[in-house]
Amino acid sequence: PLTPNAKSLLSEAMLCTPRSKFVFSTSKYIAVLALRNCFKKLGIVDLHFHDTRHEGISRLAKIYGILDLAKIAGHSSVEYLLTYYQPTIYELVDKMKKLEKNN
Repeated sequence: PLTPNAKSLLSEAMLCTPRSKFVFSTSKYIAVLALRNCFKKLGIVDLHFHDTRHEGISRLAKIYGILDLAKIAGHSSVEYLLTYYQPTIYELVDKMKKLEKNN
């Protein structure tokens, strides 16, 4: 799912590129190379393209339930999502408090 803001940004991007089924007309390889170059210029070491996916899914894990998260991430098994879902004890306590309030 995309937020209204994300949809708007993608619509703007589509206006700037030739009409195709892709928003960005580049290969994964070129995108990874560009990201590596950015990291290098910024002095960031030991960060990889896949880390961005991990970060995104980890953030979504705080919002969505495990089944919704599996659908969003494209995982067929929820076991793989345990890598991304690592709440702190404080986050779990906050969820319990919210449940108690609602009951």
